[in-house]
Amino acid sequence: MIDNSGYVFKGIMLTISGIIIAFFPGVITWIFYAVGAIIIFGSGCTYISSLKEGGGMLFGSLIAAGVGFGIMYLPRILTVKIPLIAGIVFAVIGILRLIKTYSENYDGNKAVSTVGGILLVLSGIFFIINPFKVSTVIRITIGIIMIALGIFDFAVAHAIKQRNDNSQPSVVDIDVNSIKDSHEE
Repeated sequence: MIDNSGYVFKGIMLTISGIIIAFFPGVITWIFYAVGAIIIFGSGCTYISSLKEGGGMLFGSLIAAGVGFGIMYLPRILTVKIPLIAGIVFAVIGILRLIKTYSENYDGNKAVSTVGGILLVLSGIFFIINPFKVSTVIRITIGIIMIALGIFDFAVAHAIKQRNDNSQPSVVDIDVNSIKDSHEE
């Protein structure tokens, strides 16, 4: 008998996470804000408590507060900066591909490489012009992929359950299947 509880748990977690990521992005932002606020509050409490004891916790409290603010700012970085960086990278790779395609020592298919380079440059420009739409598309795509993986885990858990239900026990009944000893006749 194979245990399928891990697949069921993973399927539940992937499905819930995929739904939240794809369709409720505000929940993720508020989670980052809450975690950042907790870290900032904790660093403030640490600093205040260190004042009574005369400890030098100012530096550690400032670093923790910086980490808290960084966590609170992280959703904005993910929404704007990553598509911009990806757009720049795609555009540069596309331009380099076009330059390589039309160099003298290129041996590959020039038409395919040209189309690929142009598509990379165009997608890079689109990423730079529309970072919010790109991040929304990426977020929804990741959420849908997570939901699909969750459904796949449920299917695996169901297949394991079917296999376990149809399996015969591995116990051999000795009374029914008696084996004669070679010395007995």
